[in-house]
Amino acid sequence: MNEMKKWIITIMEIAILLLIVGVGICNMVKNDSFWNVTIAQLLTPLIALFFAFWATQYKNDQRKAKEHAEKIILKLQEIVTDDKFYVISPTEEQRIKQKELNLTNRKISNYLAILSQYGKMLGLLDEVKYIETEFGKYKQTVGDHIADLEYLSKTEPEFRKIAENIDTKCESIILKFYLS
Repeated sequence: MNEMKKWIITIMEIAILLLIVGVGICNMVKNDSFWNVTIAQLLTPLIALFFAFWATQYKNDQRKAKEHAEKIILKLQEIVTDDKFYVISPTEEQRIKQKELNLTNRKISNYLAILSQYGKMLGLLDEVKYIETEFGKYKQTVGDHIADLEYLSKTEPEFRKIAENIDTKCESIILKFYLS
C-alpha cells in the first residue's frame, strides 16, 4: 500500500510540473510583453518566497529535536510498561535474568542521559530529573539485590509503582511537546 501511494504522489508531481511548464511556455509564446518586467514586479514574489521559506523553516531544528526526544520517550515507556521491568520470577535462570536486568538498566540510563543532555533546550529538566530519581530507586534496589531474585520478586508492587510514575511523567512530557 505504501509503495502504491509513493507512485501516485510521483505521478501527480510529474503532472503538476508538466502543467506548470506548459502554462509558462504558452505565456512566453502568446504574450509579447512576458519578458518585460520591472524590478519591483520581480522583488515582490521573491520577498514573498523568502518569507514563506523562512516561515516553514523557523524552529524546524527544535521541532526535529522534539520528535526525536518523543521517540526516545516512547521507547522508555515501552521498556517500563513491559512486564519484564517489574515482574521478576524467582524461578528464572539467575544468570540470564541478571544480564536482562543489567541490559534494561543500561538502556534506560542511556535514554535518560540523552534526554538530560538536551533537556534544557527542550524545557524538560524537571521532568527528566523526576524520571531519573524514580529510575534511581529501581536501579538501586536491583543493584543491591541482583543476586537475590527471591527478594526482587517480592518488590513487584514497588517496581510497578515506579513504572507507573515514569510512564505518567513520559505522557506528561509528550503532552508538553504538543502544547508548546
